[in-house]
Amino acid sequence: MMKKNILITGVNGFIGSHFTEKNFKKYNLYGIVKKNKKKMKGIKYLKIKNFYKKIDKKIDFIIHLAQSKNYKKFPEKSKDIFNSNIKLTAEILEFARINKIKKFIYLSTGSVYENLPKGKINEETNLKLNKIDFYSASKISSELMIKSYKNFFDIIILRIFFPYGVNQKEDMLIPSLIKKIKNNEHIVINNNLKFNPIYIDDLIKSIEKSLMLKGLNYFNLAGKEKIDIERIIKIISKKLNKKAIIKKISKKSDNYISEIKFAKKKLLIPKISISKGILNLLKNTKK
Repeated sequence: MMKKNILITGVNGFIGSHFTEKNFKKYNLYGIVKKNKKKMKGIKYLKIKNFYKKIDKKIDFIIHLAQSKNYKKFPEKSKDIFNSNIKLTAEILEFARINKIKKFIYLSTGSVYENLPKGKINEETNLKLNKIDFYSASKISSELMIKSYKNFFDIIILRIFFPYGVNQKEDMLIPSLIKKIKNNEHIVINNNLKFNPIYIDDLIKSIEKSLMLKGLNYFNLAGKEKIDIERIIKIISKKLNKKAIIKKISKKSDNYISEIKFAKKKLLIPKISISKGILNLLKNTKK
């Protein structure tokens, strides 16, 4: 059986690098990058400018992971957010249509949804259209553009809730808490968020399973356990055997807990607990 050819945007990022590490023997992988700062085994790298001229094989699937690394820097980086999150999506979609690819997998985010004071977010929850921010607007816009191509190829949109794991950037939630506890830095909890984060290994297996689906599909991907920031800090502290210095805990506690019954039915039942996920992260984090 011939290997499928997969084109991946954002291939050198957190999720892309984990997907590549686990699948470079199973598929022929092509990665679109702005700057090729690092090279991973099993990837044929393509610079984003005129990438379509450099592909030497018929692409079967596209996994669109790329997004602006400046997504928190609005408005000063709004142009970069637009180019990376919307313009690139439009260009990739047209490439997919013209070259008659079979499947288009897009990694979106749980932040496209309105915050629910109580209960769990599911795929029918209203999108965030009132208190919208530029980043969420860019992801919703991309989802709508992708959906308009449903007659040309299978589409799988994966809305991810708080992924974490080895090699994630230090400014992300769980790695930043680990760093602060290790360095005896004060932790201020401005929002004791309730959520159910998903470990990277479960996320990658879900993406792999999504390659088998037909038609138009939306899934929320999250972990199996509900937790809040204060509890995460306690778990990290216990595993490090080091007391966290918590300066303040706000009474504010947003709810971003996602229901995952559709993902469990068609993709994967998450297996990695928060305790095990944090332990794996600590074992593989540089001191």
